Amino acid sequence: MKKVKIFILEDHHIVRQGLRSLVSANSDFEIVGEEGSPSVFLGLLPKIDCHVLILDLSLPEISGLEVLEKVRKERPDIHVIILTMHDNPEYMIRALKLGAGAFLTKDTVADILIHAINQVMATGVYYPEQIDLKTAKASTPPVQISDVTDSYSLTPKEKDVLKMMIKGMSSKKIAGEFGLSSRTIEAHRLNIMKKLGASNVAETIAIAVKLKLV
Repeated sequence: MKKVKIFILEDHHIVRQGLRSLVSANSDFEIVGEEGSPSVFLGLLPKIDCHVLILDLSLPEISGLEVLEKVRKERPDIHVIILTMHDNPEYMIRALKLGAGAFLTKDTVADILIHAINQVMATGVYYPEQIDLKTAKASTPPVQISDVTDSYSLTPKEKDVLKMMIKGMSSKKIAGEFGLSSRTIEAHRLNIMKKLGASNVAETIAIAVKLKLV
């Protein structure tokens, strides 16, 4: 089994050191690089060989959200896990909409970070229970009626599937929950993304939260 290759972009050396020790303790993971400067990291981006980027939002020179946007455009093969001190739901919504696979705060326990890496590798997204959807909705600007068209009308089954997607469940696990085939669940997922105009699972979740669909 190949190891999950991880790169850390964090400007505080002591935090990088802690993350390196924590992640390296897992035999399934390998730290392939770390950097404190976002501009240096972006210069390396085309050649970086990694599966997961652990990214801080508060960086010098360039914000973490800007880095996230560039990574998703230039290297969509890299999963991005945001690890930040900011617990504002607005940051979470923006990060997920830009394509982050997970959003964690720095008070996250080690086991959750490890679980998030595994979930992002398996399903593309990890949405921790610690993030309160109601709080996220309340802090998100209200959607105008004119913004909500019939294209957002999800069927009851699609809403059920969407809830499972938010929990980070794979199509196979969702299929098991409903007694359906994985192919059927994949069709539901594609329909949901199409109706919401989303290009990936993370964006689907962000839009769903903003439109109060779940």
